[in-house]
Amino acid sequence: MYNLALNELFRFVRESMGRTQVEVSSAAGIAQPSLQKYEKGQASLSKEVLIKMGETICLDPEYISGRAQYPFKSSSGLIKMFAQEGEIFKSLLDPLYLVADFSSKIDLICLVAPAEMLSKIYRKISLPWIFALAFKDDRDNIFLIRGKKERDLINLAVSFPALIFNILKSKCVFSIAQKEVTKKLFDKIRNWGAVSRKDIAALFAEKDVDFKEVNKDLTYSEARQLIAQRNILRDTLSELDLVVIKAMREEKVSHEAVLKFINSRRSSGS
Repeated sequence: MYNLALNELFRFVRESMGRTQVEVSSAAGIAQPSLQKYEKGQASLSKEVLIKMGETICLDPEYISGRAQYPFKSSSGLIKMFAQEGEIFKSLLDPLYLVADFSSKIDLICLVAPAEMLSKIYRKISLPWIFALAFKDDRDNIFLIRGKKERDLINLAVSFPALIFNILKSKCVFSIAQKEVTKKLFDKIRNWGAVSRKDIAALFAEKDVDFKEVNKDLTYSEARQLIAQRNILRDTLSELDLVVIKAMREEKVSHEAVLKFINSRRSSGS
């Protein structure tokens, strides 16, 4: 999905983390225009300079030196990124998909805002409004993604299929869970600077966080079912992918029966 040159990766990660060119360049003792030209591909910088700058945005010195294939390294800290601006069905979660391109396995927790923090309209709709994503890669890096504005919500409950479709295209194995956070953690994440790796790491150990693997070992019928659902109801599904696959695996419904139902709904115009 992503094939970024090192200068492009620098720019993408820096912007996703909300770091300015001045902040990153000053860590290596160079002027901001030098980094600007490098990110645009108009100039080169020494490996030593790149490593110093890379440490400020959690890039592994070994990757920058060409001795490793995975770019991130932050075993002691939390890698915080902002969801990219754009439509939910397009590039909103690019930071997540970028990490997936380099990983073989990701555990992802959709963080739901506490009920008391939602407005009356959200509670009336009765949907779990997701305001942040926490995920862990296969190298024990832990990432946190939220909107750029502290009150932004990532409405994955409504447009969950967009996430599923991108995950199914990935070679990375995803396990997904959902968790309504406490108000204390919600406030820490909104504060951004207050939330730590320890706060987020604790979520992955909680017993009520039930991970479901979503893109490995699909049967032929399950794969056909997903393709059919994408083609027919792509923009209107609400977690139907996982619901239907669960029902098929429990032998409660067949692929043919689901297709028959969907086609009947299309024919009736409902």
